[in-house]
Amino acid sequence: MNKSAVRALLWLTALVLALAGTTLGDRRFGAAAAMLVVVALGLSAPRGVRPAVAALALAAALALAFGGTALLIEILPAMIAGLVGWLFVRTLAPGRRPLIARAIAVIDGEQWLTDPAIARYAWRLTLIWAIAQGALLLLGAASVVHARGLWPLLPLPTPRIFAALILPGVVAAVFLFEFATRRFWLPQVPRHGLIAFLRRLVVAWPTLLE
Repeated sequence: MNKSAVRALLWLTALVLALAGTTLGDRRFGAAAAMLVVVALGLSAPRGVRPAVAALALAAALALAFGGTALLIEILPAMIAGLVGWLFVRTLAPGRRPLIARAIAVIDGEQWLTDPAIARYAWRLTLIWAIAQGALLLLGAASVVHARGLWPLLPLPTPRIFAALILPGVVAAVFLFEFATRRFWLPQVPRHGLIAFLRRLVVAWPTLLE
């Protein structure tokens, strides 16, 4: 069985376990699903990203050891947001190509990055994604602290609402807003249908992280 098949099997198993945990009300299924997600991320990560995934796995193991399955399930979405934010931030360092610029080069071609307007747009959009993911990390962590009564005065969403609604909602909103408005900011770039663009982005994603 090749790596792609193993990754697909892990994600499918994690989904089944998560659904089983929700249906049966047993957090142990959810914890097992969470750990499988971490393993799947590690298998799909390029070599340069594996230390960060290993740090995520260690943090998840510590959460499980000291807080049980409940803490692991609550904190993992925030930690994943932090990992994604780091993937964007690390490409903003001097001498490196921003992650969005890498996507443009892979999907549309290197020649588009010779346009200064497109290069600036790619840098700024990479920064926006980094800030959004960092904010999600902070909000997710704060929701866990609040749920455990350590920060009771500030109104915050529950960890479950954060994981189920806020995290995917913010990611989808930023992505769709940028996709819909790109034609106004960059009228010179090629047009893509949403589904076709998502498909190409998913295929290119491992290459972008190298």
